Amino acid sequence: MDKFPDIFLWFVLPLLLLILPTAVYAATVRCTTELSRICDPSQACTSNTTILPAIEYFIELRNEQATATIAKKVGGKRMANWKANVASDADSTGQAYSMQTSPDNTFTLSRSLNTFSYTVLVQVGNVRWERRELGTCSLETP
Repeated sequence: MDKFPDIFLWFVLPLLLLILPTAVYAATVRCTTELSRICDPSQACTSNTTILPAIEYFIELRNEQATATIAKKVGGKRMANWKANVASDADSTGQAYSMQTSPDNTFTLSRSLNTFSYTVLVQVGNVRWERRELGTCSLETP
């Protein structure tokens, strides 16, 4: 029985310290679109505040917010699901994530996790338009 403290101190405790940081940090943020804008290349924009059916995003943050899994639901039905990495253009006001498959599309969460912005580049003929959704978020409780 005298060996138990030695085994715990040198073997079990370091394993716990390796596993604990990755297991502890996980959060799900639920965001709802409140404003949708589309802008042409000259930045002439139209806005829509009546978002029907409702557009929601569920963001699963892991690894100290370095990666995220984002699910888009429209009217309660899952429409898309993608993985995103922290974008290099993130600033001090928020955390920007770019889609792994389309790096031009960015999803930005405020540092407080209470607002978001989702920007998608849309090709219309030979012209690239920018669609942006803005809204509020809340942390989901498990």
